[in-house]
Amino acid sequence: MLLSGAATATTATAATPASASSLTGLDGAWACSVPTGYVYDQVTQSTQCSSGSWTAPRFHLRTPVDGLTACTIPSGFTYSATTQNTDCSYNQGSPSTRYLLLG
Repeated sequence: MLLSGAATATTATAATPASASSLTGLDGAWACSVPTGYVYDQVTQSTQCSSGSWTAPRFHLRTPVDGLTACTIPSGFTYSATTQNTDCSYNQGSPSTRYLLLG
């Protein structure tokens, strides 16, 4: 049996604050510093961020949005919960605090 009809496709989009929408270009990138308007959710020690054989912090950048767990609290946000782990620690193996962002 042959049926004909129109089918439509919809695309789901996530709501982001207008101020964050222009910042998403570096979301998910690793960097040697955290630019204004971004937060980070992981930090590692790397020789890629130093000019010698020593290590320096390297940050996993994220655009701040509600529900993101981040190592810092950006301007205009607060937090609803905290967790302790080593993802945000500058000292490998030392616990640090992560924040569940609320904006």
